Amino acid sequence: AQERAPESIDLGLGLLELLGVHFPQNKVLMGFSTISGLMKCKRVTRRLSKEKFANLPLILDPKEVSIHKTLDLLSVSAYSCRPELVPLVLIKMVQRTLRIGVT
Repeated sequence: AQERAPESIDLGLGLLELLGVHFPQNKVLMGFSTISGLMKCKRVTRRLSKEKFANLPLILDPKEVSIHKTLDLLSVSAYSCRPELVPLVLIKMVQRTLRIGVT
């Protein structure tokens, strides 16, 4: 199964691109996006009360549910063969959760 992980990552990134979730192709931009995303998450979470965080809405939109599931599966595949991608995937998951809701 691990030998197919690069294929699954490319497939997941392609699907996310079609769904409007973009990932930088170059490692420098990926690093910049990761740091930038982390700073944004930190700013947003500071302003969120525990109550608001606990009561984030449930995502009902099938497209958004698909995006979350794809990001989740992508993080697992990337962990083994493209670990530099994992932080950005997780940050995108957190950003979408804070902005849209939980699945």
